Amino acid sequence: MKQEIREFRHKDGRLQRVQMVSLDGFDELKFFRPEPSSLSFERLYHLYHDYIIPKYSYVFGYLVLFHVPEDVKIPFDDYDEEHGTIFDPLSVVTLAFRKNIYVHKGEICFKDDTTREFYHLLEDRGTLYLLKGRRNGVSVLPVSERLGFLSESRKGSGFRVNCNFFVMDKLDCSTVYDHVGSPIGMMVKDGKVMSPALFKREALIVYKDGSVKVRQVNLDELRVVIDGKVYENGKNCLFCSRPEYTKTPEGGTDLVVCSDRIYAYKKRGNSPVPSGGFVVHVYDDIDIDDHELSYEGMENVKFAIQVGNSAIIDGKKTEGFISPFYNFLRPFTVAYTPTMYPLNYKKDRAPRIVIGSDNDDKPVILWFEGAGKFGYDPERDSAGASLMEVAEICEELNIRNAVNLDGGGSAQIIYEGKRYLKLSDRDPDDLTENERGIATGLYV
Repeated sequence: MKQEIREFRHKDGRLQRVQMVSLDGFDELKFFRPEPSSLSFERLYHLYHDYIIPKYSYVFGYLVLFHVPEDVKIPFDDYDEEHGTIFDPLSVVTLAFRKNIYVHKGEICFKDDTTREFYHLLEDRGTLYLLKGRRNGVSVLPVSERLGFLSESRKGSGFRVNCNFFVMDKLDCSTVYDHVGSPIGMMVKDGKVMSPALFKREALIVYKDGSVKVRQVNLDELRVVIDGKVYENGKNCLFCSRPEYTKTPEGGTDLVVCSDRIYAYKKRGNSPVPSGGFVVHVYDDIDIDDHELSYEGMENVKFAIQVGNSAIIDGKKTEGFISPFYNFLRPFTVAYTPTMYPLNYKKDRAPRIVIGSDNDDKPVILWFEGAGKFGYDPERDSAGASLMEVAEICEELNIRNAVNLDGGGSAQIIYEGKRYLKLSDRDPDDLTENERGIATGLYV
């Protein structure tokens, strides 16, 4: 394992620093979920308060940003006519808040005492914040327990980097099952699928024979195993995901899935389809005893990851979007994550993370340092890179195959215990770096 810091100049003369880490083989790379951190929730609040809501105030009315600690007892019923039986506690609270919190004469109000008391309990615990944009109304933004800091996890490892997209903003949360911090996109290690493929996005796939490919992967390439029974799309069930489905067909049995969990169970169909997950719509009327599930279909894969658009394929740089993405400037299309993905392939700059392989099919990871959200100095600081600029630099560095990982404020590499470049999330008062919580990472 080795690293180097390179400096480039974009065509407009702006500076771009890139950290490049080269590994001996994909066997070294392992997935992990960070240690949960209460500070990551506080940082998320400040990100919304200091940056997101001021920038996109026309999108927001009142926003209830909340997290439910594990030791708090949930006072709400886990059954609902529209959703069936909900197994996930955070989804239960989200549903109750959506149904029972409203705005009257500019004030937050509650339809029942149970909701009011639970709301104030979370507020007193410091796990609920109320924010305000320009619009009327109220929306609810739940934060999962999966968010934690890269710097606080796997501290003994020689290399760590953030990994998958995760649900991040209000527009990603179409259903009660969509929570900030829920990971999105396929992750495979030694044939085991840790998270499913979604939305026909491109993936970097390393086969067990050592070959590396970038190709689009969809959910119907997988089989889902529940209670010992194998479910295969189009045979004994239907996999319903966005943008094709917002609700499942009538009849049968629905199993709502996000990542590696069953969130809800409902008979007779018509279940809402999550933005960051899918529903196994079983044609028959079934019961389940076990809420665990697993996947089949990637047994010949050593390592795979599916996140953002490709950067380069077989040595040829990618020149436009291949992976499909929703964006909020098309308000009448079906929302699916990540809503806030940069809209202009050639112009929109941001911090980026790229994972790929060189001409010997060995792994290379790149961090394209981005401009700080506050205090950017164009003479000394990196500008961040557009997806086209990322592709061009990958070509210059002789990367053969590569895809973008989650960038933006999540982007960072920790090499031998040290961060060599700067985070883009900054404190608006003193410009100190504010690490953002992530949902998944890779480490050596």
